[in-house]
Amino acid sequence: MQGVTEKPDMSSFSGFVRGARDVVPILFGVFPVGIAFGVSAREFGFSALEASLMSLVVFAGASQFIGVALIASGAGLLEVAITTFFVNLRHAVMSASISVYLRDAGRALLSVLAFWLTDETFGLSISSYHRGERSPWYLLGASLPFYLNWNAGTLAGYLAGDFLPEELRSAMAFSLSAVFISLLVLSCRDRIAVAVVTFSALLSMVLYLGGVDFGNVVLVCLAGASLGLVLERWKEK
Repeated sequence: MQGVTEKPDMSSFSGFVRGARDVVPILFGVFPVGIAFGVSAREFGFSALEASLMSLVVFAGASQFIGVALIASGAGLLEVAITTFFVNLRHAVMSASISVYLRDAGRALLSVLAFWLTDETFGLSISSYHRGERSPWYLLGASLPFYLNWNAGTLAGYLAGDFLPEELRSAMAFSLSAVFISLLVLSCRDRIAVAVVTFSALLSMVLYLGGVDFGNVVLVCLAGASLGLVLERWKEK
């Protein structure tokens, strides 16, 4: 794999700026979720430093909520590690999908992008790459503000936890779902994408109603991706 120079040129800088610009609307939806995590960590007895370190070092969204709940319940390290591993297994699918657009990225940049990749930055970036974006620095531009925003939300939620009414805390939980829905709508750019989304949604509901919670997300991702590949090849023929 060919690397890029560590010092970004102007094209790299412009790609970074485009990513930072495009992620701004998403930040408004994710910040309340960061606040919700800060509130949750405080209620489970974590200190401000522990809650902040969780967002700084782990930076895993849903896994952080699960992690603090498991730790507070007395779960062992192995149980926490295995549970969060399977919750985050979807990142392997996302990484494989977006890696084809990052072939010109150096090892240092890839390492940072691997750590900062989230559902939201993936959805935003993969849509932009499909529309013709070429710079791997675009993903970095989207990821850095997202990372800072999440950590700021965590600290704000922890400090303001006692002052937020219960109704507001409950409303914050929907903001992440709203972000996912908006990214999903932006990704539905043709009939194949709509078919894959519809199939994946129905399969997810069937698995959920059937009591299949373990590995549900990964199974749906693999099945949806397989259907998309079959439909794309059928369309080419």
